[in-house]
Amino acid sequence: MQDIQDVQPLRDEQEMQDYYNPPSPSGAPRWFYLVIGFVALGFLLICVLIVLALRGGGVLFRPTPTPETPQLIMTPSSGLPGTTITIEGTDWPPYVAVEVILINLKTGRQMLPPAATVLVKEDGTFNVSLILGEGWSGHTGVDVLAQARSANVLVTTHFTFTGAPLPSPTTTIEPSATPSPTPTHTPTPTVAPTLTATPVPDPNAWYGQYYTNTTMSGVPELVRNDPKLDFNWGSGGPAPGFPVNNFSARWTRTLAFEGSMYRFSVTVDDGARLYINDKLIIDDWRTGGKRTLTTDLMLLTGNYVLRVEYFEATGQALIQVGWEKLNVFTDWKGEYWTNRTLDGVPALVRNDARLDFNWGANAPYSGLPADNFSARWTRALTFDAATYRFRLAMDDGARLWVDNQLVIDEWRDGAERERAVDVALTAGTHNLRVDYYESAGNARARLAWEKVPPTFSDWKGEYWSNIDFSGTPSLVRNDPKIDFNWGKNAPTVGLPADNFSVRWTRELTTTAGVYRFLTVADDGVRIFVNETLILDEWHVSAGDRTYQAEVQLGTGQYTIVVEYYEKEGNALVKMGIDRLGDLPTSTPTMTPTPSRTPTPTITSTPTTTLTPTPTLSPTPTLSPTPTPTPTETPTVTPTPTLTETPPSSGGNP
Repeated sequence: MQDIQDVQPLRDEQEMQDYYNPPSPSGAPRWFYLVIGFVALGFLLICVLIVLALRGGGVLFRPTPTPETPQLIMTPSSGLPGTTITIEGTDWPPYVAVEVILINLKTGRQMLPPAATVLVKEDGTFNVSLILGEGWSGHTGVDVLAQARSANVLVTTHFTFTGAPLPSPTTTIEPSATPSPTPTHTPTPTVAPTLTATPVPDPNAWYGQYYTNTTMSGVPELVRNDPKLDFNWGSGGPAPGFPVNNFSARWTRTLAFEGSMYRFSVTVDDGARLYINDKLIIDDWRTGGKRTLTTDLMLLTGNYVLRVEYFEATGQALIQVGWEKLNVFTDWKGEYWTNRTLDGVPALVRNDARLDFNWGANAPYSGLPADNFSARWTRALTFDAATYRFRLAMDDGARLWVDNQLVIDEWRDGAERERAVDVALTAGTHNLRVDYYESAGNARARLAWEKVPPTFSDWKGEYWSNIDFSGTPSLVRNDPKIDFNWGKNAPTVGLPADNFSVRWTRELTTTAGVYRFLTVADDGVRIFVNETLILDEWHVSAGDRTYQAEVQLGTGQYTIVVEYYEKEGNALVKMGIDRLGDLPTSTPTMTPTPSRTPTPTITSTPTTTLTPTPTLSPTPTLSPTPTPTPTETPTVTPTPTLTETPPSSGGNP
């Protein structure tokens, strides 16, 4: 218990304040709070690093990035007339054509045709260089417009000309006259120089800049538009008053080229260089006598900037530049488009030695896309008379034409596959054409063929280039049916449209019954059954009448032969067989003779039906052979209707 004497009174007001508001008890040391702070900051930093790692690994959801806006960067953005500018595009739609157009700010008009056309690469970038010639002197600037019409994209930028203003004539200030008896001299007026306007570049000419040195340095002494680059100055100079030795020149021009292989040539005395889109393709920068240099270059369809640099040292002066399209296609003419529909002008035309390409995931050529492109190959080749099996491999879609006849049609997306077709060809030249497109993924195109023995599952058709079946047939093929209306055309390439003949042969298995043979022809036609002539209309005809003959056939196998010839005009032949019913029980069976002489009992007229008709039974040498149950022969329908009736319910051959 505290002693009461130890309790002292509060002496003054301060002590009273201390008594009623005592100070806080002493806390932890200050270093403790610093440690706690550092630990908290470290924990927060670790949390931030964990979040960033999760976002980088795709664990956390991130907002979908917005599509990039096409950008246009020009370097430099200012300079004197004659400056070469480089235009770079980023974030553009890939594989679209971009036109670069200059806009005259004085008139507000676009300068057409475009200064350049360039194809956007797969990564959405493009790069092109232009020369803003001396013709822009006096302009404060020019707008540069880049547009991709197919993607509806348009971006502009601006170039500022920084050339100093032309000097004005200065006034000479004379010193004041001093008091002197000497008379005051009258100052001579200063004559301002005559300023010659620099011509505006003519898109239909070469923009020529001529220098009075061999290094094209400084300001050109002469600027003009040259209609063509074909100069042989000899011992003279480019213009009156211009040096005849130790001068140089630079010409620039933008030209449109079709996609193809070109041969560029430069004839020079002394040195010259040729650039296309700033790529040096001919370089002979040295002194020397007259010589011609050439180079072959593949160009895609579009506009290109050509630049020729030249210098003359001493002696003769000569510069000539030209080019030619190499249109010699010794193998396959390959045309390539930057779309899947073979639409518009091909971006590239070239000679392909073989039609056997496996591009995989790559493009057919630098500058063409690896996906969404198409191609067409054409070629004329000489074949022997034979049946050929054409094999077409593709990924994705392809079609094959032989003599303008579509024989394989696989125009669809799909992985690599092969389709085959047999085509009978006459001896001679035939035209092949393959259309192809690539959608996405791997790209493959291949065509091959080989001779194969012909098979005749239907009618064996033998075609002659004369009307009397003389010599070897020009074409032998399988015809599914005899139903042709060639009009004024030939049956196929290699045969004439007039004065030709055809023989069709097939085996027909029948059951006993009465059969009607019908035919329409322009011109002559005749039908044999087991070498017996049953219908003979071997004469010129307009093809407006139906001929028929009825015969009785027994059960067995018969050889049917149809012969036809075309004299001139339209060509038409159709033939069909009807089974009318069973044999009359009272009618005797007649055995056909093995000759092609019509029997007296068989008559064929346009309007008369043989009634009753003698039965043509198989001869002992043509006894029925075991055959599979035949299938039903499709009905042949000429005008009027000609139908082929199956010989039994089981079908036909």
